[in-house]
Amino acid sequence: RQFQDEGWLRRRCWGRIVRVRSVILLTRMARLPDWQVRLFRFLNDHRSTELVYGEFDCVIGLVAGAVRAQTGHDYAADHIGKYKDEISGLLYARRSGWEEGASTVDARLMGLMDHFLRRSDPARPHRGNIVMLYSEAGPGFGVRVSRIKAVALTPNGLAEFDIAPGSPEWSPC
Repeated sequence: RQFQDEGWLRRRCWGRIVRVRSVILLTRMARLPDWQVRLFRFLNDHRSTELVYGEFDCVIGLVAGAVRAQTGHDYAADHIGKYKDEISGLLYARRSGWEEGASTVDARLMGLMDHFLRRSDPARPHRGNIVMLYSEAGPGFGVRVSRIKAVALTPNGLAEFDIAPGSPEWSPC
């Protein structure tokens, strides 16, 4: 079994985990030259799109669409329609191995996002980053649109939310 760790590859060898320099180079995507225009066009086009699990929810629709608008890469293409509600979405993520060992919904969602995107320093916010938001309905993801605001999906479409200081954040590139 292998673990990726900051450019090092940890391997289980004779019952022990040893670290060796990684020979696997992870390709970093770059933002497209017109990413800001594309991102805000995407957000504007979907401002009244309703939440539909497995088709347009906070991960498949909003996050994947925002990443696609900024980088041109579509993470969600193979996962659309694989689940129909929140519970089956979390089970799908677990079966796919995206949230190993997570015990809370927060940890499961963070593990899912860690699988696809790299963590970003919350002290250095960047427009277009994906942020973890907390509301009465529970944790979810949004797209940072300013230093303190993010756009997130609600049952009635997109809405702006305040970002709590220190909220986990991921960069699409």
